[in-house]
Amino acid sequence: MSLPSKALALLLRPLGRKRPPPREPRTIFVLRNNDLGDLLVITPVFAALRKAFPQARILAGVGDWAAPILQGNPNIDAIVPINAPWHNKAICRHSPNSAAGFLRALKYIFTSSEVKALRAEKADVGIDILGSPQGTLLLARAGIPYRIGVKGYAGGETGCQAWVEHHSKQSVVGQALAQAEILGVKPPAEIKPEIYLTDDERTAAEAHWPEAKQRLVLAPGAGIPEKRWPLEHFAELATKAIQDGWQVAVIGGSGDREAGQRIAEATDGLALNLAGELSLRESCALVATAQSLVCNSSVAMHVGAAFAVPTLVLLGPLFESAVAHTRQWGWEKTLILGPEPGGRGIASTTEALLSLGMLGQMK
Repeated sequence: MSLPSKALALLLRPLGRKRPPPREPRTIFVLRNNDLGDLLVITPVFAALRKAFPQARILAGVGDWAAPILQGNPNIDAIVPINAPWHNKAICRHSPNSAAGFLRALKYIFTSSEVKALRAEKADVGIDILGSPQGTLLLARAGIPYRIGVKGYAGGETGCQAWVEHHSKQSVVGQALAQAEILGVKPPAEIKPEIYLTDDERTAAEAHWPEAKQRLVLAPGAGIPEKRWPLEHFAELATKAIQDGWQVAVIGGSGDREAGQRIAEATDGLALNLAGELSLRESCALVATAQSLVCNSSVAMHVGAAFAVPTLVLLGPLFESAVAHTRQWGWEKTLILGPEPGGRGIASTTEALLSLGMLGQMK
């Protein structure tokens, strides 16, 4: 933790008197101002809260960039815009541990109209899923009396009434559900990400698959280059998959247009390049109508899990262990291949092709 964060933690300590949670909270606010995959992976928390407290108002505090993921979610009463500039790639311009990042966070917490709007909601419970001093201060500034955080990741337990311990070997969704369990919430029987698509969104996605072939979505993008499986590998995989009878479509954000174009060119135009052409929800709908998905460690892997689409995740050189990554981020029908300690590097195209064949057995 940086010196500014340590100072903030000390200032917050008097606010952190432990006490039992309210038995029947009226309004529960869940803070997740992080990246797309970070939000999607913890959506089971909303379902668990709704089942435990059907009469409570459940609010989701997320950045504008992530709000489409929660659109139509019946377990959320309102999406509260929280464009907080820490621990995300969308608007975080400085490290949360830097002086500049710290000052920008304080400015947001004390001057933003969004925090004032949250205060007007009069939530009596606030859950900071990531857990940070900035998140705790935001909850306190919003007048939320019972705050739940995380100890040991970004220093988010001081100033909270309760918290969970961060363990790197624990699944991310498991840790988030453990925070909800402090309120007496039981985990859902089936734990998977949740996206609620409309019939029109599914119908529009079906229009991209004119031929009755096996449908394969490729998502070659990721937050940073080191997380990505090599683009030339994706191109080779697409070429051989088409030869094996797959109909291939490529998705991604505006920054993935060139990658999609290179894959399309490698397949002589047979791969449908939709990278940069679809909205986030349109991309989700395309995955929902596919038979298989191949992607990097990105939001796409959680989209595949949301619709029980067998998914092959290919890790780039940034990762040390595919086994450890599976433990933290994996899902039932997700196969993650990549480096392991002791010399194993990124997966080869041959390994990916063999694994792609195995995906059909997961359906």
